[in-house]
Amino acid sequence: FKLYLRWLPEDDEQRAAGLNDLGTLYWLNAQHQQEREALIAGMHSSAELYKTGLTCPNTDGETTSRLYGNLGAVYSALANYADPVTYLKEAITAYRQALPFSSAKDQPEEYGTLQNSLGSVYWKLAYYEQPKPHLHRAIAAYNEALNCHHPDSSPLDYAAVQNNLGIAYWSLSRHERPIFLLKHAIAAYRDALNYRTPSTDSVACASTYYILVTGFWELANHPNAPADPEGRYKQNAVIAYEAALKASELSPAPSLDVGSIRHCLGSIYDKLARTAASPAVAGNLERALVHYVAALKVTPKTSATYEPLIKALVRNVSTHYEMLGLE
Repeated sequence: FKLYLRWLPEDDEQRAAGLNDLGTLYWLNAQHQQEREALIAGMHSSAELYKTGLTCPNTDGETTSRLYGNLGAVYSALANYADPVTYLKEAITAYRQALPFSSAKDQPEEYGTLQNSLGSVYWKLAYYEQPKPHLHRAIAAYNEALNCHHPDSSPLDYAAVQNNLGIAYWSLSRHERPIFLLKHAIAAYRDALNYRTPSTDSVACASTYYILVTGFWELANHPNAPADPEGRYKQNAVIAYEAALKASELSPAPSLDVGSIRHCLGSIYDKLARTAASPAVAGNLERALVHYVAALKVTPKTSATYEPLIKALVRNVSTHYEMLGLE
């Protein structure tokens, strides 16, 4: 590539595309480096090549959009290693500069990917500063991305954006309108799960069910939540946990900690047992015990969660005795 670019005229239309490809090779090579310094240096080299490509004359809009988009991706990755606020802001600038060279009408897939990436960077930046405005911008970008990914033609891309949108709603619920935003987060996760199924993507399916639990459980326990005498939100949290567990077990490489899921399920069933009507007490306590025992089987004794899990199991057995008797 270097020889090719050395002999290519400065005003050649292919020069920017060549620099983009070389920058991508540097980035791919950087990701295989074992040492942190080499990885960061490789990404910086990649960014410089993308920026050089953007200075080339006679560059078409598609290549310009790709260069800005790749530059944004490199800055976003660099934010994981140093000076996150600076690099995330650089990534936002790059993605925003890419958008005018793309079109939701003519290149919906590329435009949707840019908006999704922009939303993710805004979401990350909200962790460091100005959470409310950045999360609102993330939600706006994700909604733009949804307009470009249709469930009929790209169901998994659509589901990924819905999943991200749900996380952004959940994050914003920590700062304003918690009930309203938790319900929006739940709706987004549920829509994503129409397409993220155990058969289409078991890893992503399990992950989305896992975060759906958080939405239901927080809604169930929020002091301002609407009355829920039948405990539907808690029941839905249990159903989501069970679904996450099944999807994770179906995955060839489980993405979630099955032991932790079973521990959490046991805790929820324990809590349900303490608030349930008499006929449901025994069933909930038994389900809790089953999950605690299953969790112990996959939790190493050296794990930090092993002792809390043993204590939870002991409490459960004690509760069996207190509420149901010795037998």
